[in-house]
Amino acid sequence: MISFRPQLFDAQGAHTVAMARVLLVEDYEDIGLIVRDYLQASEYTVEFLKTASDARSKMASNRYDVIILDWDLPDGSGLELCREFRDRGGITPILLMTGRSALEEKETGLNAGADDYITKPFALRELTARLKAMLRRSTTYTAGLDSGGEPRPGMLVGGKYRLDEQIGEGGMSVVWRATDLSMERSVVVKLMRGYLAQDDRTMKRFEQECRVMAKINNPNVVMVFDAGMIDGKLPFLVMEYVKGSSLRELLSHRSPLPVYQTLRILIQVCRGLHAAHEAGVIHRDLKPDNILLQEDLNRPDAAKIVDFGIALLTHGACERVTRDGMVIGTMEYISPEQLDDVPLDGRADVYALGVVLYEMLSGQLPFTASSPEALMLKHLREMAPLPSIKRPEVACLDEIVSKALEKNREWRYESAAALRSDLERALLDLKDWN
Repeated sequence: MISFRPQLFDAQGAHTVAMARVLLVEDYEDIGLIVRDYLQASEYTVEFLKTASDARSKMASNRYDVIILDWDLPDGSGLELCREFRDRGGITPILLMTGRSALEEKETGLNAGADDYITKPFALRELTARLKAMLRRSTTYTAGLDSGGEPRPGMLVGGKYRLDEQIGEGGMSVVWRATDLSMERSVVVKLMRGYLAQDDRTMKRFEQECRVMAKINNPNVVMVFDAGMIDGKLPFLVMEYVKGSSLRELLSHRSPLPVYQTLRILIQVCRGLHAAHEAGVIHRDLKPDNILLQEDLNRPDAAKIVDFGIALLTHGACERVTRDGMVIGTMEYISPEQLDDVPLDGRADVYALGVVLYEMLSGQLPFTASSPEALMLKHLREMAPLPSIKRPEVACLDEIVSKALEKNREWRYESAAALRSDLERALLDLKDWN
């Protein structure tokens, strides 16, 4: 049976409430409960208080999108609360709700800092109409974003993606599990952090990730469904939801991994990486955190590459969005040529995959150091140890690991496809292993 949420858009498609947070302060409990229940049924989130002392600290928290204040309270005045709030610099919209109907009193309330004024008795539909108008004018409320410009559960993105649970975050973005209401399926929505929306470089980098991922069509790369902007300000990316865990999580519970499992996973990663390189995309930050393992009984260890946030387009229109001389990538997996700041090709990702392969086989990273600078020098100068030193039974894979981790990329595997070919050959040779 298909069910639908109450409509959150007007006839022109403009966003109306989207789970706006309301602080309701009313000393008469019966009136307060009626207003609270009506607003909650209209998709508002409401906190109901009855005293000025309780309201004062709540108002100072700036956690609300709109405040409804009764003028007369048992331990103070809504009018004074309004004045205090404005004197402290509070900018949340305030609606005064009172039985005082004289014009002079309305003027007093508005001059005290209220944004609107409603006189009891009133129709509940009038109250919601006034709240919607206040939210449309507000600079603190943006289609379900909190006062810091960040998303919250229940927010509707792109008209049809309901944010359900935050499942990840980084310096540039926040990742949510969401529901595509039109298709009744789970998806992932990646949203730029609100405070970065004014940074042109970060905006270009996020938009580039959308373009990059849209270019790749491969079952071993997470699929992109949609992209857009929230209120023309905040970009978002909608991707397939992969139920499972990252390779990092698997390694944290079981390391080193069985050889068969290691090879099955990395053969798939090579396929996805080859598709990206064929599309002119270099990932530049391949690591266990960016390899997802899908729960699929029909395809054990089904792997997908994610997070092309710092990917590089090798051809086509692509504006440089990283600063000259900036080291891009995760230091434990970074290739020597990324540290030298020379033009890159797909062999930089092959090196990173060599580090991942070493880690999966040995349970350790090939290079560790006490500082990033020392780690950089090891990537640039030291040969990686053989994984069989830590685990003798994987000696048959030493040559593959060493070739993937060559310092000179001319001696490295020329492509992810070439590495995959050797991994597949090794898998056939090891068919009797468990």
